[in-house]
Amino acid sequence: MRRIMIAAGLVLSGALLASGCQLVGGGDNENKPSGKAAPSAGATSPAASAAVPAPAKKSTTYQALGPGGTVTVGFQGLQVRGQLAVLSLTWTPKVPGGSIGNIDHWNVSQMISGQPASGGNVTLVDGRNLKRYVIVQDSHGHLLGSNGDNGDLTINNTGPDAKSGQTVPGTYTYAAPPPNVTSIDVYADDHLLFNVPVTR
Repeated sequence: MRRIMIAAGLVLSGALLASGCQLVGGGDNENKPSGKAAPSAGATSPAASAAVPAPAKKSTTYQALGPGGTVTVGFQGLQVRGQLAVLSLTWTPKVPGGSIGNIDHWNVSQMISGQPASGGNVTLVDGRNLKRYVIVQDSHGHLLGSNGDNGDLTINNTGPDAKSGQTVPGTYTYAAPPPNVTSIDVYADDHLLFNVPVTR
C-alpha cells in the first residue's frame, strides 16, 4: 500500500509539473504576434470618416468675409420626406491670411451673411408657384437648421464653425413643395446659390 501511495504521489507531481510548464509556455505565447495589425498613428477611425461631408453634387462661390474672402457652398441633396423637405449643403470659407482681425473661424450664419458678426438664412424659392420657403420651426420656436440664428440643433446656438479652407455641413428643413415642383432655387440671404432638383 505504501508503495502504491508513493507512486500515486509521483504521478500527481509529474502532472502538476507538466501543467506548470504549459502555463509558462502560454505566457511566452502572449509576446508573439497575434496576426492582427495594430492601428497606425495616422489611421482614421470609422467614426472620424463618417464625420467628413460627402462630395458635393454641385457648388458655387461668392465673395464674403471681408476683402478677398470667399465662401464656397456645395449642394448634396434636397430630399422630400412626407410633408417636409431636407436640404443638405456644405460650407467652405476662404480668407487671405486665414483670419480677419482677430477672427480666424466662422459659423455658417456668418458665412451666409458675409459678415463676421451677422446672421443669415437659407431659403428656397419656387419660381413656378411664386413662393419662398423658409426654415421651419419646432414647438419651441427654434429653427430646424444649421445657420445658428435660432437653430438649437447646433452646439451652443452658434452653428458649426470652420477655419479658412475647412468644410462644414449644414442641413435645413422646410415645408415640402408640391409634387409639380421638380426643381427649386436655393438662396443664402440675397445670394442665389443654385437651382437644384427635388428628390422624392
